[in-house]
Amino acid sequence: ETRSSLVSVFRGYLFIMKQPLLEQETSSSSEATGTKSLFTDAGWFSIITFSWMGPLLDLGRKKPLDLHDVPSLDDSDSVHGVLPNFKAKIVSNSATGQFTDATAVKLAKAIVLTTWKPILVTAVYALLSSVASYVGPYLIEYFVDYLNKSSRSSREGYLLALTFVVAQLIEGLSTRHLQFRSKQVGVRARSSLVAAIYQKGLALSSQSRQSNSSGEMINVVSLDAECVGDFSRSMHDLWRLPVQIVLAMLLLYSTLGFCPAFAALLATALTIGGNKPLGRMEQNYQEKMMSAKDVRMRAMSEILQSMRILKLQGWEMIFLSKIIELRKVEMNWLKKNVYTSAMLLSIFFSAPAFVAMVTFGVCVLMGIPLETGKVLCALATFRQLQTPIHGLPDAYSMIIQTKVSLDRICSFLCLEELPSDVVTKLPRGTTDVSIEVTSGQFSWNTSSQVPTLQDVNFHIRQGMRVAVCGTVGSGKSSLLSCILGEIPKLSGEVKTCGRISYVSQTPWIQSGKIEDNILFGTEMNRERYEKVLEACSLIKDLDILPFGDQTIIGERGINLSGGQKQRIQIARALYHDADIYLFDDPFSAVDAHTGLHLFKECLLGFLASKTVVYVTHHVEFLPSADVIMVCWKQIHGWIINAESRNKLQASTDQSAVDTQIYDLMGYLLFPAIEILGTIILMSRQYYISAARELQRLTGVCRAPVMQHFAESIAGTTIIRCFGKEREFISWTGQLMDNLSRASLYNAAAMEWLCFRLDFLSSFIFGFALILLVTLPTDLIDSKTAGLAVTYGLSLNMLLGWAIMVLCALENRMISMERILQYMTIPSEPPLTISESRPDCRWPTKGEIELRNLHVKYAPHLPLVLKGVTCTFSGGMKTGIVGRTGGGKSTLIQTLFRIVDPCIGQILIDGVDISTIGLHDLRTRLSIIPQDPVMFEGTLRSNIDPLDEYSDEQIWEALDCCHLGDEVRKNELKLDSTVTENGENWSAGQRQLVCLGRVILKRRRILVLDEATSSVDPITDSLIQKTLKQQFAECTVITIAHRITSVLDSERVILLDNGEIAENDSPAKLLEDSSSLFSKLVSEYTMGSKL
Repeated sequence: ETRSSLVSVFRGYLFIMKQPLLEQETSSSSEATGTKSLFTDAGWFSIITFSWMGPLLDLGRKKPLDLHDVPSLDDSDSVHGVLPNFKAKIVSNSATGQFTDATAVKLAKAIVLTTWKPILVTAVYALLSSVASYVGPYLIEYFVDYLNKSSRSSREGYLLALTFVVAQLIEGLSTRHLQFRSKQVGVRARSSLVAAIYQKGLALSSQSRQSNSSGEMINVVSLDAECVGDFSRSMHDLWRLPVQIVLAMLLLYSTLGFCPAFAALLATALTIGGNKPLGRMEQNYQEKMMSAKDVRMRAMSEILQSMRILKLQGWEMIFLSKIIELRKVEMNWLKKNVYTSAMLLSIFFSAPAFVAMVTFGVCVLMGIPLETGKVLCALATFRQLQTPIHGLPDAYSMIIQTKVSLDRICSFLCLEELPSDVVTKLPRGTTDVSIEVTSGQFSWNTSSQVPTLQDVNFHIRQGMRVAVCGTVGSGKSSLLSCILGEIPKLSGEVKTCGRISYVSQTPWIQSGKIEDNILFGTEMNRERYEKVLEACSLIKDLDILPFGDQTIIGERGINLSGGQKQRIQIARALYHDADIYLFDDPFSAVDAHTGLHLFKECLLGFLASKTVVYVTHHVEFLPSADVIMVCWKQIHGWIINAESRNKLQASTDQSAVDTQIYDLMGYLLFPAIEILGTIILMSRQYYISAARELQRLTGVCRAPVMQHFAESIAGTTIIRCFGKEREFISWTGQLMDNLSRASLYNAAAMEWLCFRLDFLSSFIFGFALILLVTLPTDLIDSKTAGLAVTYGLSLNMLLGWAIMVLCALENRMISMERILQYMTIPSEPPLTISESRPDCRWPTKGEIELRNLHVKYAPHLPLVLKGVTCTFSGGMKTGIVGRTGGGKSTLIQTLFRIVDPCIGQILIDGVDISTIGLHDLRTRLSIIPQDPVMFEGTLRSNIDPLDEYSDEQIWEALDCCHLGDEVRKNELKLDSTVTENGENWSAGQRQLVCLGRVILKRRRILVLDEATSSVDPITDSLIQKTLKQQFAECTVITIAHRITSVLDSERVILLDNGEIAENDSPAKLLEDSSSLFSKLVSEYTMGSKL
């Protein structure tokens, strides 16, 4: 069964992953995969009995359901059906005609006006259910009186029995349709809100995105919109529950008189009042728990995203301890919340007994005779009172929670948007000036007294190539942002003429096929597509990949190298036939040969007639420019990313394990005692197979919504630049419709089962009543018979409750199953091996020996390193070069045991690294990784996460890495703020911080993996000088695409296709003009002469 569950999850997710990244205009969600909506064309009898669910349930019994097996939504339930109406209602209630002045009241009003028809229908069902539920208690006294008669009329008895059964059927029917229609309202509300939130997310200004972390924005979608949707189940409780209390009091008044009824009312009020303080406590604990959860999730998101860096640095345990501490805080509030909930639950189940005791006590004191019929009628009424007694505080709590969620959604919708008038966009061909900035002043922080860019004046004519260069943090990326309109404009004017394509410094890749990433929603032109692949040097890469350009890319392009990701996004920009092309340092992630190819084929060839502005640190590409712009002044850019699936697992599933499972287990206990287990199992087997798959598909479909939102927030600039907002919004609608399909049909399956159980219990109840009517009077004791009827009235409620909780519990166990599956994923080798720990001074020499190294990333994948054998002598400075994909980064990952060789050994000072723990290995080495990572916190916590060094040592390290002066300018000094992912620091500055870390550690072995790719040549030269001074006696291994970074090395190793092609000193390799290294240097030199 576990295997089939895994297969089902994989099928569902693979189906979603195979969908095109961007659809062309979709006129209706019914065009999505899946058959036509079963509910829309069903007959009245099928609708009443939920028989329209039969085909889907039957299919689910025969095979595991895939998403395409689930029928489509009705148009009125899809995003495209509800969003226009919802937006129209919001705008009509807005003074500005925008979301910016939205309030919780306006938002709630818009939702109600959008879904008023199903709300009205559910109100009728709620009233019918409430009235019908008191028919049975009202008739009990008459039924007992009937049984007490010496001469009974069979017709009267059958009529009473029929009335009992009909009332019970009406109650069951109305309750089932109330639940289903309420779910429909919730689906529409959630879809409207998520779509509106997504649209807002695409329009946010840079300041708005900086003030809200990606995790917080995702929570607005995953938690708050969900909470508002879930309120649909309780939306009628505020009037329905008081109506039920009034009906109960009227019934007690007619049965026992005024005083007992008044006493019952007081007891009910007292019980509800007793719930209130506990409810407030529960709400308070829940809010504290959710706040603690937000903090933990933000930390986990950052850790999951940067897990590779944590492993390389050997920081897993320190960050794990932080998560454990955050989890302890969360668990503290969770325990308090669970204990309070248990107390509320005890009040719920003891309420009927307490009200009965007070009421009957008043009857005894006042001498009111307690006849059998009256007592049984009162007992049945008290059982019915159980729901409003517990439900009113719950309804109040639900309103508060929904209000909080609406406020949070409003806060998000009211965030500042990117002004539409920052850039004046002129139609293509109206002027020969492509870009013009006049008297421009721009600042990422509008409250700052010093602008990011000031006195900006330039104009770029059509067809010009403009190079932008400057030192680290000088504002090069900000200059491109001002052209795109992404940076707030303080003054001046920006004009652009024609369409713009943009390549960001950090590659933004979507999950999905490579082809779809390149097309980016544009129609396929095979000839142009092939030319773009050739220009971007992607043909060989696609030949290596198992499915070519149909290969599915993982989240954030995780299964691609940095160079491949960069070239794919360059291909996306080239395929988009624009007039202006903006490149933000696109050559840093590729080797010299590939960089030269890209520059010549793309910028000089493919885009020869286009306007091109390119930021670069490669001085060899400057002479080819018509104009060179030099930036001198700092601040910064901002990008977001997320690990949605892992977050979802760490969030949704953990929450289910923490609270829902144990709650549901507790709820299951009470009815299980009261009814026979054999009845519980009736009809369940037919239902549970499909329901389990529908529940699983709901989880499978939720992850892509969160992932798409996170990806879109990260790539907002690119989406806006390419003008793809409409397509992305349409795709969001399809993803939401997929989620709505699974959740709505899952709810319908539950109501299908509950209706049949209601019918079964009504049949059993009716059969028992007929027996009581037909049996002779001397065989039936009227008191016993009345008591049986009293408990028989709640049979359908108990049966439905038990089955619903049992099935919900089984479905929620999927969360436990997913966590267990996650835990069974093979782990890394142990962090420490007690019997094989190296000496505390190891390594002393720093000698590294590679013996016949063969490495592959998975058993079914080809070898990346093929028999690599060499020795890095202690203290030697070695450069590793080669084409992109040659195996350079893989070699470093093998050294740090991110991946272990399938054949061969690595020895450091004679110690086989496979025999010692990972922590003992990684903490004895130093690395400046290719992707410079900083964590949210302060500069101090980033440069010294283990808190091992003094302030003086930290300042010395900062001065050595040429950051000291910059940090001293900040008032907070070492406590300078670092935002999520370090996005308020430039890429070059983040690399310098990484350099500061290794200077502090001063390990015997240092690895530089493209450590200076994001800094200018001057800073690179200073860093190389610093490395020579600080690590003169150390073994230094340098991977570099910038050939000048390895020319001073004592030895150069050239990797080609996973093998050592050349291994000698740079001087000797350069003497041989036929050597591959000589060719690389020649290509680099030729590039500098362009």
